[in-house]
Amino acid sequence: MLRNKKDAGFVALTSVLIIGAVAVLIVAGTFSRSIGEMDRGLSREFSKEALSLANLCAERALYSLRLDPDYSGNERFVIGNGYCDILPLEGSWESQKIIKIEGKIEGEISSYAKRIKINVSSSEPKIIIADWREIANF
Repeated sequence: MLRNKKDAGFVALTSVLIIGAVAVLIVAGTFSRSIGEMDRGLSREFSKEALSLANLCAERALYSLRLDPDYSGNERFVIGNGYCDILPLEGSWESQKIIKIEGKIEGEISSYAKRIKINVSSSEPKIIIADWREIANF
């Protein structure tokens, strides 16, 4: 009878250890997945913010171009933890002017950038937007 109690105790202890190990693995997996989802969510938010900055600079460039047809770009605006660059304008009014914009957010671990390219032409006193698109690279 004494031998059975030792065996029963050993089985119970082993069962508790195995169940505990499985529980730890489940909790660790869930925690890891939650961290991954949070990281992807932050990346989406930073990307949206970078695109908003790029659109803001695009509107600024169009406004400046409307006020001054000789506007050449080459400006940077710092806003919060990011910035947007209006690169030097390309082209001419005889064909089309090309406006290139980059909005960038500096995160703690990495940075997030969005780029916009706009083709415009002029019909005094208006500016006509022929194409406005987000692009991967210039």
